[in-house]
Amino acid sequence: MDRPVVIKDKKYLNPTVSITIQTKNKTGELIPARLAVMSNGKSFAPDDVCIHGNEAFDRKLQPFESYYFHSSGKVEVDVPVGQMTLSASHGFEHEIITLNKNIESPETIDLVLESIDPPADWGTWVNADLHVHMNYGGHYRNTPERLSAMAKSEDLDVVYNLVVNKEQRIPDIDYFSSKPDNASDDEVLIVHGQEYHTSYWGHLGLIGLTNYFLPGYTFYSKTAMASAFPSNAVIADMTHDQKGLVGYVHPFDTELDLTKPTGYSLPVDVALGKVDYYEAMGYSDHHITTKVWYRFMNCGFRLTPVGGTDAMPNFASLRGPVGLTRAFIKIDERDKTSLQEKLLSAIKKEEHSPAMVLFWD
Repeated sequence: MDRPVVIKDKKYLNPTVSITIQTKNKTGELIPARLAVMSNGKSFAPDDVCIHGNEAFDRKLQPFESYYFHSSGKVEVDVPVGQMTLSASHGFEHEIITLNKNIESPETIDLVLESIDPPADWGTWVNADLHVHMNYGGHYRNTPERLSAMAKSEDLDVVYNLVVNKEQRIPDIDYFSSKPDNASDDEVLIVHGQEYHTSYWGHLGLIGLTNYFLPGYTFYSKTAMASAFPSNAVIADMTHDQKGLVGYVHPFDTELDLTKPTGYSLPVDVALGKVDYYEAMGYSDHHITTKVWYRFMNCGFRLTPVGGTDAMPNFASLRGPVGLTRAFIKIDERDKTSLQEKLLSAIKKEEHSPAMVLFWD
């Protein structure tokens, strides 16, 4: 029988105090942020938040990963008396703050996250993470509301949750819809798409779908789905029939040996006009991946590059926070009622390539 284990009291080896952390913009308003609180080589966080580990750390600099959590703008944290290091961030368009402070008694710490002002002729841009898996197996379950809160802390405008069949488990299938999720608001747009798996042709990101493809994968050897049909080209055609867009995601981790045959159908699919975007920055070797993108450009194919984290935010430590890798996409004007259509149109246009940014702290 399952029953909750409730922690009613905590006993610390060393004296602790409660501090209040407030993150604000330059006008003094509270804004959500990503926070990391360190003391004596350990991480600290409130009791009611999800704590994540940053797996992208340099073992030459530190033996263990740093931990972080997302704040709505004001949180209380119990920390040991003594030296504390606090860092705060709010996306790519604000300065990162790192504060070293000696804590002796309860206090309130105000952090002002200065915005990085764009050029006067910058225009209207939105930033989107086109590759997120809200839930990807495991025991813990994420929700669209929590995903939206994470996105707000990371100053993300749009999150594409690519619903995926993970070994006959599709955790987010109940959320799939052609319409934006109900957790969307004027700040963050949450949209559900699909990642189509194949162990041979390469993985596809499908956005703007009206219907989910089942079973969602093909060409898995020694299974009932060992057949090479349908190919990625067939899935691309079916997606385009739904007015959706097709992208190749996390494409390359090793150098290509062009003297040997490869199962990747990417070159042929690009030449046939099956591919709308290319995850040039994501959970793959971005040097090799970008090199392939330049080859397409040199052949005259205007393949729109995007960024996608492949984040799995229901896990404690895997691939970083939502928005770790994102695309900045220029649109005519910021109108949330039609933002999804504007984004799809901007990605589809061959004459336009959205800027990519990689963020790895």
